Amino acid sequence: LIPFVDDTGSQHKIVSGLLALIAVGIALGLILPKDEHLIHEWYRIVSNMMGYTYFVCWSVCFYPQIILNYRRKSTLGLSPDFCLLNLFGWSCFAAYECAMYFDTEVIRLYRQRFQTSDSTVQSNDVAFALHAWALSILYVFQIIYYRPKGSPWRKALKLKRQTWYLLGAIVTPALGGPLLFALNL
Repeated sequence: LIPFVDDTGSQHKIVSGLLALIAVGIALGLILPKDEHLIHEWYRIVSNMMGYTYFVCWSVCFYPQIILNYRRKSTLGLSPDFCLLNLFGWSCFAAYECAMYFDTEVIRLYRQRFQTSDSTVQSNDVAFALHAWALSILYVFQIIYYRPKGSPWRKALKLKRQTWYLLGAIVTPALGGPLLFALNL
């Protein structure tokens, strides 16, 4: 059925886990708000169930590394560059998704430009983008926190106060943008 097996060579845990993820996605899709701009009620429900199933399944991939880092109290083998690029990418993606979903002016301009009702961004897209963004922040935090003494990341923490203020002024908009759009501020 599935070519993947766990540590013991069993497919049972893999199949059970996949079915559980699908069940959670379907349940979320049934109970959370649906896109009212879709034509038929059944399509709204199916679209929402599929969207939240992808949200759950894709979101799960973030957790094994976070748990491994925590258990080992180390991030050796995890690329800091990759994590920082991911954080920047998820920040931009989350800002885009939040703007397309929450910002009435962006929605109005989208309608005007494309002669359509609304964008196709749904609540599950926003939920995933914000979730990925938050977990990317956690990755970077773990890299800083668990790096051994003498590593470049530990040395970077000893920068002058003015340098940290400058970095904060540059990074804060990228990190805070998604939240500001979500809160519609």
